[in-house]
Amino acid sequence: SKKATHAARALAKLKNELVGELEEEEDGEEESEKKKSLKQIRSKAAFPKQTRSTHKLKITTLSLMTKRSEILKMEKAVAKEERKLKQFEKLIERDNQKFEEFLRENERKSVEARALIREVTKLQLDICVVELEKYEDALTDYLKYKDFLFRLSPPEWQDEKKSKDSKAKTSSEKNDGQEVEPTETGIWNNNLDKPELYFTDPQQLLDLMSELTEQNLSLIQNSARVGEALEKLRQTEEKIQLKYQLFVVGGIFKYLNSWCFFYFQDKMLDALDEKVTEVYSACVENGITDLSTLQKVAKIESRVFSLLQSLEGMPVERLAAVKKVKDSEKRSRMREEKLMEQREKQKERMKRYLERSLADSKKIRHRNPFRDRDRWSFGFFFFFLFFFPRVGRSSCLDACLL
Repeated sequence: SKKATHAARALAKLKNELVGELEEEEDGEEESEKKKSLKQIRSKAAFPKQTRSTHKLKITTLSLMTKRSEILKMEKAVAKEERKLKQFEKLIERDNQKFEEFLRENERKSVEARALIREVTKLQLDICVVELEKYEDALTDYLKYKDFLFRLSPPEWQDEKKSKDSKAKTSSEKNDGQEVEPTETGIWNNNLDKPELYFTDPQQLLDLMSELTEQNLSLIQNSARVGEALEKLRQTEEKIQLKYQLFVVGGIFKYLNSWCFFYFQDKMLDALDEKVTEVYSACVENGITDLSTLQKVAKIESRVFSLLQSLEGMPVERLAAVKKVKDSEKRSRMREEKLMEQREKQKERMKRYLERSLADSKKIRHRNPFRDRDRWSFGFFFFFLFFFPRVGRSSCLDACLL
C-alpha cells in the first residue's frame, strides 16, 4: 500500500509539471499573436476622410476582423485542447503501462513472498517435528528412569505409592465435572513438577547399585558354573548317543554284510548252475534233466576225457584242418560280435544325442534311498531282529527296507 501511494504521488506531480509547461507555451503563443496584430494595424496606411458609409464599412470590417480573430482563437483553442487531450492520452497510457508494470512486479513479489512464507512455515514445521521427537525421546528416557527407580525402591513403599496414586485417580474422576480453581491447578502442576521419589540422596542409589552389581556378579558366577555342568552333561549325552548310533550302525553293517555274502553266494551258485547246464546241454545231452550241478560237471568231465582220447587217435593233418576250421569260425564269430558291439555303441550314441537334443534344461537329481529313508526303519529292523528271533533274515530285511 505504501508503494502504491508513493507511485500515485509521483504520477500526480509529473502531470502537474506537464500541464504547467503546456500553459506557458499557450501564453507565449497568445502574446506573439497580439504583437503581430498590432504590427499589422500600425503598418496600415492612413484612411481617407471618413464618411458614414465608410464608417459602417469600417465597423463591419472591424467586427468581421474581430469575429475572424475570435474564430482563429477558438480554432487555436480547439487545437490546443486537442493537443492537450493527446498529451493527456499519452500520459494516461504511459501511466497505465507503469501501473501494469507495477502490478506485475507486485504480483511477482507477492508470489515470491508466498513461496518464501511456505518455505519458512515448512522449515518451522520441520523444526517443530524434530524438537517434538527430541522431547518424546527425552520423555521415554525419563519414564524409563522413573520406572527403574520405582522398581529399585522397597516393596512397601511401592505398595504405598500405588495406593496413593489410585486414591488420587478416583478423586480426580469425581472432580471431573466440577470447576477447578486456579490454586488447585497450580498445586497440581507443582506436584507434577516434583514427583515423589523414595531416594532422597544420590548416595542411597549408588549404594543400592553396588549391592545389585555384587548380586549380579554372584548370579553370573553361579550361572557360569551351571552352564559348565550343563555343557558337560550335554557332551556326555552326545557321546552316549554317538555310541548308541555306532552300535546300531555296526549291527546293521554286520547283518547286511552277512546277508550280502549269502545272497551273492546264492547268486553265484545259480549263475554257475546255469553255465554248467548250458555246457552240459551243448556237450553231453540237449534236454531237461534232474541231475545236480556236480553230476553235470562229472558227465562233462567224462565227455571231455573221451574227446581228448579221440583227438589223440586222430591223424595230425585232419587235426590241423579241424583246428584251422575252428579258428576261422572263432575269428568270424569274434568279428560278428565286434560288429554287433559297434552297432550297439552306435545305437546308444545316437540315442544319447537324441535324448540330449530333446531333453529339458532341468537336471534330474538322483536321490540316495539310504539318505532319504526314514531313520525309524532301522529301529524297526532291530526290533524285529532282537525281539522276534523266529523271523527269517529276508523278513527282517524287507521290514528294514520298507
